[in-house]
Amino acid sequence: MDKFKSTQKCVRCTIRYPQMILVFFCITFSIYSKEKDSSDSSYLDSGLLKILEISASSSVGNTRGGENIGSLVSSLRQSNSILSNEGEIFKDFQESREKGQYTKLSYSHQFTSSAFLGVKLSSNHRYEYDRNTLGNKGSFIQDRTFTKENMVGFRIGYGPLDYLSSSSYEISFGYEESRQKGPYDLFGFKPPRISSGQFTDVTVLKGNGTVDFRSKTYSLLFGGSWTGEYLGFYTLNDFQIINGTYKLNSLSLSNTSTVDQFRPIPTNVSLASLKINNFSGFIYHFELGVVIKILENIGFKIGYFAQIPYINPNKAGGYYIENGVINEAESSNIFTSASSRNLFNTGTNFSLVTKF
Repeated sequence: MDKFKSTQKCVRCTIRYPQMILVFFCITFSIYSKEKDSSDSSYLDSGLLKILEISASSSVGNTRGGENIGSLVSSLRQSNSILSNEGEIFKDFQESREKGQYTKLSYSHQFTSSAFLGVKLSSNHRYEYDRNTLGNKGSFIQDRTFTKENMVGFRIGYGPLDYLSSSSYEISFGYEESRQKGPYDLFGFKPPRISSGQFTDVTVLKGNGTVDFRSKTYSLLFGGSWTGEYLGFYTLNDFQIINGTYKLNSLSLSNTSTVDQFRPIPTNVSLASLKINNFSGFIYHFELGVVIKILENIGFKIGYFAQIPYINPNKAGGYYIENGVINEAESSNIFTSASSRNLFNTGTNFSLVTKF
């Protein structure tokens, strides 16, 4: 019983100070493993790897961390008058922040000299997806989504990729099941323009609601790593196929006014309860980076990536009310998403890696 209480206390400590505790744990375990190697020949003779990777994303260039499964699916929104504005081209600037109680963990165990099994887990992990959609004629939408995720997954194949060894390769297949849900809010603005010698109307959009989606992801990863005494480099190719279900409940108010006369009452009110019984899509991710080895069993990797995200809502269902008229959602055109605006993303990844 006392042992159980002490374990609970340790977990709470990790939750409160995730980065410091995890880094301290990895360094301590790395040193402990090295001492154990020198004193236990049977441990050395096994020659099998156990690799722990703790990951985070950061931004570079005109994107912020690129798209992941959660950010891509949560970008599905009901089409609005700003994004459907003819003649304006839009681009997304997206940043995913992890607000979780602890960082997502990925653990790989090599059970033969060339085969491994990996697991990924997260529970009640919090995300914030901050998306700014900018048009080339001045329109913009700010959209923030807050979700909690429960996820479980596994990976099996040849490897795993050991960033700290002289040379290492991986070819593996992965599967994940995830559920995320939470609120969102957005604000949009379309400025006046001059057309045929006259100013066009000004549009202000305000909306909020909730998203709830379940996804299944099948992935194929292959990559290689080559590391010397202190420095190395690696390359990764990851192709993910996504499908799942999606629910969107939303309320949006828009106001269209002339330049010289503001209308305080919303000119359009939309209340929606929409669903997608089967969305599909993919993310192709290519990454190239460097490895910095601190100790024999611990180091960092920093990589630059490029990716192609795509999602298809397929057939939509549900109902929406606009200005007192009830409409049935029969076409997927009622949805808009990030993949209709961003065909190509770039960014950087930063990870702490250790083996024991």
